Amino acid sequence: MTRDEILALTGPELDAAVATEVMGWEHGHASPDWWWDGPTERYTHPRCTWQPHLRWDHAGEVVEAMRAKGYDVILEMFAPHESDAPGKFHFHAWADSDLVDCPPDVNAPGHTAPEAICRAALLAMLAERSANQVLKCAELADKEAADGNES
Repeated sequence: MTRDEILALTGPELDAAVATEVMGWEHGHASPDWWWDGPTERYTHPRCTWQPHLRWDHAGEVVEAMRAKGYDVILEMFAPHESDAPGKFHFHAWADSDLVDCPPDVNAPGHTAPEAICRAALLAMLAERSANQVLKCAELADKEAADGNES
């Protein structure tokens, strides 16, 4: 999934991506209408009611999962612009980590604060996977160079 694809996700598609990519859940095997958490060997939530893009309690689970991965999640609310509809606010969430192997902070917009949290979490996972791929390529190149020097 690319950054643009993540930013285009809404509703149930965003929730499903967060469940699999951030939370590490799978579709339940015996009960496909539930999310399965393999490490705890339990069903977590019915798929149709877990809505972290809307619900603060579910977005809180996403924040806790990110904290367990070494990230801080920071939320910011911006006042409406003059051209916005009355009462409309803008939200941005940042996922930031000081861990050496993690990428620099990422940020994402959302129409709601929970939506911004979900997008930032997905973007952080995307950046972390990309950083890990770069590290693996560098390690492979170093190994190949060392093997070449031994011959």
